[in-house]
Formats: sequence, structure tokens, C-alpha cells
Amino acid sequence: MHGAFFLDAGNVWLWNQDESRPGAEFNFDTFVHQLAVGTGLGLRFDFNFFILRTDLGFPLRTAYATDGKNWLTTSKDIFSGYVLSLAIGYPF
Repeated sequence: MHGAFFLDAGNVWLWNQDESRPGAEFNFDTFVHQLAVGTGLGLRFDFNFFILRTDLGFPLRTAYATDGKNWLTTSKDIFSGYVLSLAIGYPF
């Protein structure tokens, strides 16, 4: 059994403009401001034939502004948005 701490940042963009999803296309000048950031911890169960991963992630920054801000500043906001992930495969 192994432990892991992680920090992750990313988003998903469109290559071309789509009228039904305004602002979703990638723009080099603004993409940094559209990144979401999360952190968390996990356990890795390393068996001989596969690896079982469990992660508990928490959002720190949303890709969209809520109440005029992207960064989550209260523990209630951060911990209420947790995500539990289970996966089989690689250890990362």
C-alpha cells in the first residue's frame, strides 16, 4: 500500500468556435484564467497483477466564476465539492 498527495490543474476547450458554447474555444491569451485547480490524497494498493487506486479530491479553483470569483475561499465550499475516485490500472 502506498499513499499519494496531488495537485491538478486543467480544463477542456474546443478547437473551433461553437455558437451553442460561447467562450469554450481555446484562446492562448485567456486559457490560464480558465484553469480549474484541485488537490487531494489517495491510496494505492499495489497487487502483483493490477493496481487499485482510491483518490479523494477537493476543488480549490473553478474554471468559471461564481459570485464574481473563481477561487474557493471557505472550507465549506472546498469540502462540499469533494470527489471520490476509484480506478484500476496505473499508479498515477
